[in-house]
Amino acid sequence: MKLKQVSRLFFGMVSLVLLLNLGLLQGVRLAQDHIESTFSRAEEAHAEVDDLVQGTELMASLVQSYHHRPHPLPRPVLRDPGHLAG
Repeated sequence: MKLKQVSRLFFGMVSLVLLLNLGLLQGVRLAQDHIESTFSRAEEAHAEVDDLVQGTELMASLVQSYHHRPHPLPRPVLRDPGHLAG
């Protein structure tokens, strides 16, 4: 083999390795974007769950306070509409 052929072969191999490295870096970048997107959706889901938990706790507190109130609420007095006719 002549030096010129070895040089071309070496250049081709280096170019191929650089292209493979570029492809690998692009794959890592896409994976990182996917992970960040998934993490963001998970944070949004946790915020939604926290809101639901707070709402549920509020509802439970209201139901419990209604159930354990000291006296029942007074019932409205229903009058006979005939007394208005006079």
